Amino acid sequence: MTENHLHYTGPPLLRLAGLKTSQLPAPSATADELRPFVTQLLQEAVPFIDTAAPRAAAGGTPDHHHHATPKALWKSKGVKTQPGSDARVEVTERVAVLTATGTASGAMEKDTWVCRRSVHADSAVGGSASWAEFVDCIRDRHAETEDAFTPGVMAHRTAVTWLDGGGGGGGGAVASSSSSSSSPPPPPVEVGGVRWGRFGLYLVEMKHKIPPPLKPRVFSVVQLIASAVGGGDGDESQGQGQDEFVVVSVTVDDFAEGALKGRAELSAEKGVVIGAYASVERVRRLPSPGGEIEWIMATTSDAKGVLPMWVQTRAVPGQVAKDVGMFLSWIAEERGKKARLPARSIGCLGTASKALMLPSGCCMTPTGARLWSPLRTPTPRSGPGSLGGLVRAPGQSPAPGWATPTAAARSRGWGTRSTLVALAVLES
Repeated sequence: MTENHLHYTGPPLLRLAGLKTSQLPAPSATADELRPFVTQLLQEAVPFIDTAAPRAAAGGTPDHHHHATPKALWKSKGVKTQPGSDARVEVTERVAVLTATGTASGAMEKDTWVCRRSVHADSAVGGSASWAEFVDCIRDRHAETEDAFTPGVMAHRTAVTWLDGGGGGGGGAVASSSSSSSSPPPPPVEVGGVRWGRFGLYLVEMKHKIPPPLKPRVFSVVQLIASAVGGGDGDESQGQGQDEFVVVSVTVDDFAEGALKGRAELSAEKGVVIGAYASVERVRRLPSPGGEIEWIMATTSDAKGVLPMWVQTRAVPGQVAKDVGMFLSWIAEERGKKARLPARSIGCLGTASKALMLPSGCCMTPTGARLWSPLRTPTPRSGPGSLGGLVRAPGQSPAPGWATPTAAARSRGWGTRSTLVALAVLES
């Protein structure tokens, strides 16, 4: 496998080894104090993901002047089809060698990255999704969406919110607001020929269930969400060439022990293993007459525990493509639920989507009010998260076919999320 060197003048942020809490901004950091961190993370993530699929110029041809071609850096691992998706999924792999100059150790790190790429029609129909759905689910409700379509997720929460780009991208059971939320956001940052703004910056915990005797895994990541924006006023551009956003996630490996340990919950639980991953996700409209949507995600991960790294590395390429079919199957079901619901009912899409779906089957709003929605679902198969189609509120008699949105989504028997794809080896 070809090794490609990434050179940095200081310690890199985007790497599997992750970050320490001492490298993060203070929870009360101002916009000016957040700008260097946001800028560095974008400067590492955007050029990196651009190498997986070079940006196209106005004429639709790759801009090779600024970005290397995928063949030079990424090795093909095949093209896959997934149930629920009309699009084929290209899978590639590369080994990135991180070299930092001016550091005490001078040691190099090697991270194996796997990337998937798919192109979708901009349409809210089965097998695809509209641009508005990608924005709502992948950009504005990223962690919440991952929880909803991934049966192995037991819980997620947002421990720190530095910046909220307007969509509440972290989601989760607890959202700790910082003082910076009331101050002006950082100005746009230009990286890779694109002006990025509308920033969301969160510290998110996510707990995954895996088959015994292995222990549950918890991933704590700092997550940056940024959108391509228009002119000097920072408003989003309505042109197709500016319809683009990225989601960058990097593990914070000492969250339960470092300076922010008072904010840790899932990471501080007994009997869990702290895993690690880094990922870069890019969603954009392609500069073509049809305005198709390109969805790319590259990840490097380590589930830790007793799983050998060589086992994980072999499993990842065959698993990352599954997210595409899982998401599109889930969004298709959400559309169906929304279409069947009366106007006053609670659904997964729209305003009620801000409700928090707890693992117990209880749907709770951020204020703590419990909500129960008559969502009639097909009889679920047995599988992770399956509640047999029976969910009841305290004091309420169970009614066949009634379930919360998350319970319905989790009862489909889908596989695990890409950040835990190596664990699929043990489930096969």
